[in-house]
Amino acid sequence: MKLSHKNSSITPIDVVNRAIPGVIKLLGQLLDEQSAFRGFIRVLTYADEPEWMNLDTIPPASYV
Repeated sequence: MKLSHKNSSITPIDVVNRAIPGVIKLLGQLLDEQSAFRGFIRVLTYADEPEWMNLDTIPPASYV
């Protein structure tokens, strides 16, 4: 991942976190256009150990 300034306070994880909403929106749009496919979102958090944040599957259009 490339940051625009070496001394920037933006970290690589900030770049990822800022990109996620756009990816979810795009995924939802693609799935709406393709009736043959279904897709869902699950969220995995990580501190010391990975853990599922939500145990149910969420359609991209419903994710907030």
